[in-house]
Amino acid sequence: MRLEVFDFELNRLGLIEMYSTITYTLKFVDVGSFELKCAINKQNVKLIQKNRFLWIEDEVCGIIQYISSSTDDGTITAKGKLAKEMLNWRWVYPCFVKTGEPAALAESIVNIHCVNPSESKRKMRGLVIGNAGYVINKPHITYQKTGDTVLTSVQNISTANNLGFEIYFNPRNVDPFKFVMLEGKDRTIGNKDGNKPVVFSRDFENIVSGSYEYNDDSFRNVALVAGETADGSNNENAARTFLVVDQVGSENVSSFCRKELYVDARDLQSEYSEEVTTKDDEGNNTTETIEEFKVWLKELINKGNISRIKVSKDEKVLVDVPVNAGIAAGIISIIIPPILAFVVVAAVVTQVTIEITKSDGNVEVVNKYITKTVNDVKEKAADLTEKVKEKFEDINVDIGSSTSKNKDTDLGENTFTYTVKFEDIDDKKE
Repeated sequence: MRLEVFDFELNRLGLIEMYSTITYTLKFVDVGSFELKCAINKQNVKLIQKNRFLWIEDEVCGIIQYISSSTDDGTITAKGKLAKEMLNWRWVYPCFVKTGEPAALAESIVNIHCVNPSESKRKMRGLVIGNAGYVINKPHITYQKTGDTVLTSVQNISTANNLGFEIYFNPRNVDPFKFVMLEGKDRTIGNKDGNKPVVFSRDFENIVSGSYEYNDDSFRNVALVAGETADGSNNENAARTFLVVDQVGSENVSSFCRKELYVDARDLQSEYSEEVTTKDDEGNNTTETIEEFKVWLKELINKGNISRIKVSKDEKVLVDVPVNAGIAAGIISIIIPPILAFVVVAAVVTQVTIEITKSDGNVEVVNKYITKTVNDVKEKAADLTEKVKEKFEDINVDIGSSTSKNKDTDLGENTFTYTVKFEDIDDKKE
């Protein structure tokens, strides 16, 4: 593997001839990384400096961002992100609003802010918009964004539309960096597109190694939900309304198999409403159902005039959600459900304020109020129980992960990890 170093002016500085290991990880949407370990010598110390590019192999390029050396073993360690990280150095401003194919919109964002910006100092030397040799056809969407990185914007568009992207590096070209949008191929057995499948098996000798890991350190299967106080106060010692919620399938667990989680839900009140109160343009109170409010919110997003939604209670921000795209049904299906799910739960709690930031910078404030009384608290608890049970299994791992030392491991799950090797696939033979 030939490791060459270039400065930020794209001048070739030299070749790292003596190194022990070089590893790197490519990612379809996220930014990959690399790590280099080499001997401490005059040449390597001179080459491995900040603000340098490392050409690893083929069209893979890394950015040296971390350097350490040890005289104990005579080794220099250099780490960093791969070339896509440079998109994290530019912000989207002013407001970007455009309708078109997702891949074309992502290319447009990169072009406006990195390749051909109006301000010359923002231009990234040697970066051009390329293509993968084919046209990516996807339904048109409207994308609107202000005040986020170019990388995040491209990632948002890619994730929502099952796309990926890469920045390739070839120093032999006049413009060595090439931004390319990518579309994945279905390689599963029996795929509908007729693509040649990719199969990993010990029979094919393409599984290099395997490992097994189990961790249920923070797993819990019973929630003790402590609701409002009997006297309505915030006194820690006051009597509370309690509700026990079992994970589905764990209703009869006991002894050592019963693992409890305490949930402080003092804001759950014995009064709730399925209606919300908002104010019209004249400031008059109007009442509408949750479903009507949901339709109204969808219509606003479809118009492409919302950039952010913030939900707060008693001046405390509960959730702050950027709205990254407009009318695409796929985008709405991703953004709307978690927002509405949170709003419905919050509306059960108490008054909730929703701030809707529009593209012109104006902020519309919507207030929700508790209006309908339920005489029997147990009846209200029963209504909530089924909803909590449905979500308990899903949130169980997430709640525990806040105390987990390994966030990449699903708690309470069997985790199998395999290292595999790929062979080139000739698509022309398909």
